[in-house]
Amino acid sequence: MNRKVQLYVGTTSYQNVTTSVINTFFTNVTANGGICESGQCAIDYLNSLGGLYGNLSTAERLELFEDEQIQVTSTVQNVQDISKTFTDFSQSFTIPANDHNNRILQHFYQSDVNSLIDYNIRLDSFIEIELSFFRRGKLQVEKANLKNGMPESYTVTFYGDGRTLKDYFGEDLLSDLDYTSLTHDFTSEEVIFRIEDASNYYDVKYPLITSNRIWEYQSTPVNLPFPNWLVNTITQNDIHSTAGAIYKEELFPAVRVKRIFEFIEAKYGITFNGTFLDDERFTKLFYGLKERRHYKHLQILLTLTSLLLELYLHRRWPITLI
Repeated sequence: MNRKVQLYVGTTSYQNVTTSVINTFFTNVTANGGICESGQCAIDYLNSLGGLYGNLSTAERLELFEDEQIQVTSTVQNVQDISKTFTDFSQSFTIPANDHNNRILQHFYQSDVNSLIDYNIRLDSFIEIELSFFRRGKLQVEKANLKNGMPESYTVTFYGDGRTLKDYFGEDLLSDLDYTSLTHDFTSEEVIFRIEDASNYYDVKYPLITSNRIWEYQSTPVNLPFPNWLVNTITQNDIHSTAGAIYKEELFPAVRVKRIFEFIEAKYGITFNGTFLDDERFTKLFYGLKERRHYKHLQILLTLTSLLLELYLHRRWPITLI
């Protein structure tokens, strides 16, 4: 069954924006309890002085060929390769290069036109089917097709919003996520609770991992050369004694990986799906956090932790958590 499809694209044009500016001003004033009168008089007066001009962004409908078909393919995002898996995309299709579309695409086929469109960047777009919203995404203008030196059609491709997870994340770091819900008091009592807890309740724990000294327990000192990154400044390392007790400042937190995934979902408006999300091997997985200035071989920790998660997601190695 053929259904009427409409394709819209976001455009920017330099035009008189007097009415838009005045209406926005009046709306903001009344929303804050103010009173505005004679809006049309203000518009007429400004227009008599030449008007206000600027770039106005709108969505306009492109005209399609009557017999042109748009086939949209949908695939499910997969966390195993965030750089290659796509969501919605269409096969390339053509639209007429008539006066209406030429105006919207600002004569893509002519390089001497001072266009406001950067054709290296995909245009905001959405598709309607039978006047009902279907998909939001980006439109790529691939090329103009000429016949006898005149434009006959444009070849375009529609890509669904969020083409890859990498498009969402960009250059963002884990430190850009919102961790405020994990805030807690950094006291000796609180740290001890999180170390001794066996209920898997806390989302932040403090692994007994040392960075600047080798812990001993009722033993003779280790008679081995220290690696370059280890600062041997503490001579009393027997943690069974008061002198060698572990201070909370020596410990660094580890965050439950499941919560990190949830923070990613909240920040980027996406949803992860998969049976591994409820697997105990994943729900009990923690990510160690240490600052580079405190831990000179931090990259080793990050690489190994990332590898652990990667191996689990790809089912290359069975993970056992204690």
